[in-house]
Amino acid sequence: MNIRLPRTLLVAVFSFFSLLVIGCGSKGHDRTEVSGMVTLDGKPLPSGLTVKFTPQESGKPVGEGGINLQSGYFIYGAPGEIGLNPGIYTVSVEVPFADEPGPYSGPPELANVKIPEAYQTGKSSLTYTAPSDGGTFNIEMVSK
Repeated sequence: MNIRLPRTLLVAVFSFFSLLVIGCGSKGHDRTEVSGMVTLDGKPLPSGLTVKFTPQESGKPVGEGGINLQSGYFIYGAPGEIGLNPGIYTVSVEVPFADEPGPYSGPPELANVKIPEAYQTGKSSLTYTAPSDGGTFNIEMVSK
């Protein structure tokens, strides 16, 4: 026996289940886009540095992004997800490979970049509150 359903019923059923799947996202994954510029003593920094947003609330992913050629950054939350969950974050800037033992092995253009200790991961007191509608946050570091 071959049962044929009307096309409008099939479209309605498909639409219902599509909306159900889309509407059932897991709590805590309401991302907000965050971007901005990074400067040190008012000067742009070379590309390749890492900007890190560490959530002050447990259970939220760390957001990381690289600095581009225009000294700007864009934050990625978890792998494949853009932005941050709304909340309060500690913000830091890192030179890749700088904390590895031995001589510096990262990109040559970053070998002489020194991030002030007050902005380094684990030492930074710089904070940012990510709103639910996204925003711009310029990281204006100063040397001591």
